[in-house]
Amino acid sequence: MTLRHLRIFAALSGSESVTAASVKLGISQPAVSRALSELEAEYGVKLFERPGHRLHLTESGAELLKYAERIISEFESMKLAARMLASKNTLDVGASITVGSVYMPVWLKRFKEESPDVDVRVKVASSDRLEQMVLDLELDFAVIEGKAHQPDIEIRELYGDSLCAVRAGNFPPETMTAAQVAALPLLLREKGSGTRELVDAAFGAAGAAVSPTLESTDTTALINAAAAGLGVAVIPKRLAEPRIKAGDVVEIAVTGVDLRRRFVVIRHKKKTPSAEEARFIEIVSKGEHIGETAE
Repeated sequence: MTLRHLRIFAALSGSESVTAASVKLGISQPAVSRALSELEAEYGVKLFERPGHRLHLTESGAELLKYAERIISEFESMKLAARMLASKNTLDVGASITVGSVYMPVWLKRFKEESPDVDVRVKVASSDRLEQMVLDLELDFAVIEGKAHQPDIEIRELYGDSLCAVRAGNFPPETMTAAQVAALPLLLREKGSGTRELVDAAFGAAGAAVSPTLESTDTTALINAAAAGLGVAVIPKRLAEPRIKAGDVVEIAVTGVDLRRRFVVIRHKKKTPSAEEARFIEIVSKGEHIGETAE
């Protein structure tokens, strides 16, 4: 038995299905099922009943869960203590892909000017991955677009920007409804990104479900595909503006859809910020240097 087995067991106990638990954990369904089987085999008990393919803890499972949650909590406390004892000259920062490509270079430059002796390590990843890394105390904090979903995450709202829909420059600029745009080949960020979460929610609120033709973690790949005439990309407007000015793509005005969003700083609630962390977050929060970022 490993801590990984216990984490999977705890996630299963709070989910209705193996599928839901695998999504929550970010690992495959077979890996979740295998871990559960290994845990049941090791202790010789059945941990879940599955009436109607829904998970229900057995009496034995409920008893074991108490110990699992206690062990996981103690381990997190140990990690937190170790993190607090770590060198104050190192800062681990996360940035969602849009934030990392557009804003983080400016923030990092400003911070290094003020604190040249602090070693800053930046992890650029999807918002849901960064949220998990903050929970696991692998990052001091992260800046993402969209929402955080875990109760142990502390959120500090910042300024915002917006997304836009673009397609190849040989089309004229025009206005479309959400349903009309959703009917075209869509080029979108991957599930789990803050950008995709906003697109799904905004178009869904307008009664237009989106089904992408192409998904990518790389915004540049999406706008290149749009410029090549492969469909409509919905991407951060700040990243699209240089290509719109160059005539590579044109913007579609989408009616009835709110594509505005806000950036947020996420931290673990139980982690006390260091002075270095507080200084970096202050730079991020001011926001006046955003316009200096090279396009």
